[in-house]
Amino acid sequence: MSDNRKSVFLSNISLKIIGSFSSGRLNAIIERYGILINADCIDDIFSKAEMQFLYDISKESATREKSSWEDLKATKLVFKIKQLNSDFNKEELVSKLLNLKKNEEMSLVEKIESYWLDERVRLFNEYRENKILK
Repeated sequence: MSDNRKSVFLSNISLKIIGSFSSGRLNAIIERYGILINADCIDDIFSKAEMQFLYDISKESATREKSSWEDLKATKLVFKIKQLNSDFNKEELVSKLLNLKKNEEMSLVEKIESYWLDERVRLFNEYRENKILK
């Protein structure tokens, strides 16, 4: 038995995928998903500068409390990139985004969400430390 108990609210789509619900089944699906999104390393596709650019343009979507992960899909990112006036090599980045396989695209979504989650945690901890010191 695990001490890692969580309350989870699952969408109808998620419930349909999980089927007969059990924590073991849910863990197996999460682990398989992890293998899929880690199979292709996003760092081999995008340079550090390109990733930083993607982080920057995704900040609003990735940090909203009720935003959909679909706002971080390649086509949505391409739309945002095309709207920007920037000196960044947008054509090459757009080409990379449009040529991603599905698992690569999901890896990118996870990487962007993880980046902003870590950033929110860092800022919260910094705020908490400053409040304690005052």
